Amino acid sequence: MPEINKDNTTKNLISLKDYVDFRVEEVKVLLCEKLGALEKATSLAKENMEIRLTGMNEWRGQSKDREETFARKEQLISLQITVRDLELWKANLSGRASQTSVLVVSAISIVSLVVGIISLFAK
Repeated sequence: MPEINKDNTTKNLISLKDYVDFRVEEVKVLLCEKLGALEKATSLAKENMEIRLTGMNEWRGQSKDREETFARKEQLISLQITVRDLELWKANLSGRASQTSVLVVSAISIVSLVVGIISLFAK
């Protein structure tokens, strides 16, 4: 900048055109720096977003696997009903007498009945 002396004269005068050109160059430099910073920030934001999206895709894949491998509530209820029915059937079956035990008891009772009738007539 020009300096003004005590007697209001200037030592170094520059023309208005030179001053405007100087300021335009300053603004150009600042804009270039700002654009560079914006490009760098954009690339960093892009990398950050890609990392986040990768993590989200992994989470989505895990959720999908979980959905495919785990049983749904309706399936669990159906299985519980089936298991309960099988438990009742087993309890019912184990409470029944087997065919052989029924035949053995029937044979013993027929023999006892015949012995009883014979003993009645033998007296």
